[in-house]
Amino acid sequence: MAPARNSNVQLLAVLVDWNDEEEGEYRFLVGGKDTRYVTVEPGGHVSKDPLSGHPVFSYYTQSDLPAISNTWHHMRIDHLKFKQVQQLQNIHVVTHPRFDQTLVVKFAEFPWQMPSFEAETTAYEWLDSHGIGPKFIAHLTEAERVFGFVTEYVDGARFADIGDLAACQEILSRLHSLGIKHGDINKYNFLI
Repeated sequence: MAPARNSNVQLLAVLVDWNDEEEGEYRFLVGGKDTRYVTVEPGGHVSKDPLSGHPVFSYYTQSDLPAISNTWHHMRIDHLKFKQVQQLQNIHVVTHPRFDQTLVVKFAEFPWQMPSFEAETTAYEWLDSHGIGPKFIAHLTEAERVFGFVTEYVDGARFADIGDLAACQEILSRLHSLGIKHGDINKYNFLI
């Protein structure tokens, strides 16, 4: 039996290799509630069904997507419950009916990004209650799978510049006293 057709499809993210040497990756929201990930091999294509004339995938497989395993925080919030206010690269400034302040969500748009989100989630656990960085609010879910996190939004913050060197060194010293090495200290990873 053919799957039901749904014309309510929204493209959420796409990564393509214009030289067609690597896989293309697509993330869709279907019917306003289901997220679908599509990978197209180099040279791959969508075929036309000879009977209906509609586009169809030549073949498809279903697979389990990776998830963040360190779900240390008690709160989980579904990603579809947020309203986006602004997007700053892979950081989404959002609102949520449960909270009276603006929040930030970050999530793995594609499965291969999961290891870095696992590491960042663990770093938030280490920093919890130490007053370093934005407050961790919740784990972000997609169909019960944890794939990101929610933090407080630091209103009026800016990236560091040379005049903030002493403040940045002090925060790094606090991280080091906790046994944490950041690994990517550049001005865009400090909020002043």
